Amino acid sequence: MRYLRILPFSILLFGTLNSLYHADSNEVVTQFMNKMVKAVQSSDRNSIAALFRDDFYFEDCNRNWGKSPAVRYLSGARLDFELHSSKYISTNVIEYSAAITVAGNKFEAVFLLDAKNGILRVFYGKIPHCARNLAVRVNLELME
Repeated sequence: MRYLRILPFSILLFGTLNSLYHADSNEVVTQFMNKMVKAVQSSDRNSIAALFRDDFYFEDCNRNWGKSPAVRYLSGARLDFELHSSKYISTNVIEYSAAITVAGNKFEAVFLLDAKNGILRVFYGKIPHCARNLAVRVNLELME
């Protein structure tokens, strides 16, 4: 019976300690984006694909992208990023917003990064302000 009283306290303490030891979300995202930039520069589609979950989904202003089209688009392109903000929205998921430049086209985007077990993979993204990103939308359509 005594152990039953200690169990909830132990669970609460463990959860609190675990949340205190989260790596800084900005550092995690910067580490991930640096890997992405290197993979894209290498033009190795397998290296790029490894940074995306299979269920990756990106909402552009006029269409949606899956993992394969995103990997094809990024392969060999010039990629730069400027991180604006990031935060943990659950134990293993980081939401971040950034200015992304791909092949000379700059746009603002929000992404969800899976950080489970230290394996970093993006699984969702969207362009939140489409009116400002009209030029990017047109250029993405021309790339197909």
